[in-house]
Amino acid sequence: MTLQYKKRLNELAKVGQAFGPYRFNRIDLYEAQQVTDSTDTTGNTEGFFTKHAAYPQIDNVESAEALAWNKQQVTVLPKGGDCESDGDYDADYEIGYANKQIISKLQTWSQYCHGTPHGLFSSESQNLIVSPEQRTLKAEDIFIADGQWQNKLQILFGEALTAQGWMPLENQLQKVDSEIKNIVIRPERWLFTDQGIKIQFDAYEGGCYACTPQPVLVSWSNLKSILRPNSIMPSL
Repeated sequence: MTLQYKKRLNELAKVGQAFGPYRFNRIDLYEAQQVTDSTDTTGNTEGFFTKHAAYPQIDNVESAEALAWNKQQVTVLPKGGDCESDGDYDADYEIGYANKQIISKLQTWSQYCHGTPHGLFSSESQNLIVSPEQRTLKAEDIFIADGQWQNKLQILFGEALTAQGWMPLENQLQKVDSEIKNIVIRPERWLFTDQGIKIQFDAYEGGCYACTPQPVLVSWSNLKSILRPNSIMPSL
């Protein structure tokens, strides 16, 4: 139960978070089903299959833009995944950055099939421009449209991964390097923060489960040469 208490404390820490002009509330949904197999002592909560989903809401909504964003965030409990019988499923989020023009959110998913060696996890960023009209952010909204930003971004994230000690297995070096380079230039994988752009990797994206890179960040100062003038992101 200690892990459950710590997890819940981390979730509650997101209540009332302030980013830019907004303060965010948190909605949590839960469902539990008792395990009938008495030999099953694994899982997040012993004796139960569990489902959890959370989503953010802008508190004290005062604009049509904020109301539209709130409506888009509403979610439901996960329907289930690839487990043969049942398992534990979780959908959560992280707000990385917000200003009057954009809200950047990371959506995460995880599942654990009881009795298996480990669970699976994945994520996707939602970068929504909320004003003057709501739309999904495009790379050209923040990077200079000269065709060079992709290569620069790949180099910067490669350097950041190396600096934190990550390296793919030797026999997978070329394949994994190509996959990582493709991931870091995709806007749906960018979580914007005050410090820079952060990427969180999915299970096995490093070539094996244990090879999955830890989240990595490239600072705005290192990105400055490829950012558009008057970018919607933090001024430097």
